[in-house]
Amino acid sequence: MGIRKSKHARMDIDNLINKINTNHQIEEDTMAIDKQLEKLREAQNILKEANKALKQATVTLNKAIVALNTANASADNIVSGICKAIVDAQENTTFRVEIKQEDLERIMKLLQTSLKAEEILMEHHRTVQLQNMETHERRIASILNQNNGIWVSDFWMKITVIAMLVYSVVAFLYVEIKT
Repeated sequence: MGIRKSKHARMDIDNLINKINTNHQIEEDTMAIDKQLEKLREAQNILKEANKALKQATVTLNKAIVALNTANASADNIVSGICKAIVDAQENTTFRVEIKQEDLERIMKLLQTSLKAEEILMEHHRTVQLQNMETHERRIASILNQNNGIWVSDFWMKITVIAMLVYSVVAFLYVEIKT
């Protein structure tokens, strides 16, 4: 008699291989998850340390803000004190001014000297202006005596120009109408 192979035996081996493969896959997945879990725990620890450092930095920053505000108030007080001292010094300082009689006489003397110099300059200016006017009058009289010039007032000059313009327009229109 021969040895027979059972159909069920084949299935049991395939089933067993599948279970082994599944167990092996589960072990690999578990190891991967364990590694991920370890990384997450490390990251959590790092975050906790960073959080502690941030809280410490916040406390330090708040202390620095308080110190700066105190320094600012102190500086304002110093500036206010200096300004008040300056104002008090200005208000409480008195100046005594005296003009002695000899200084007053000296000022009056200088003023009189200045006025005399201005009078001399004005007299010289008047003389020069009179000479210029006389020279101009002589020149105009000479021109008019020699009949070399003509003088027409603004009013008569305007009348003459308007009359010449009207005459020219009428003459032009007459020529145009006749031709």
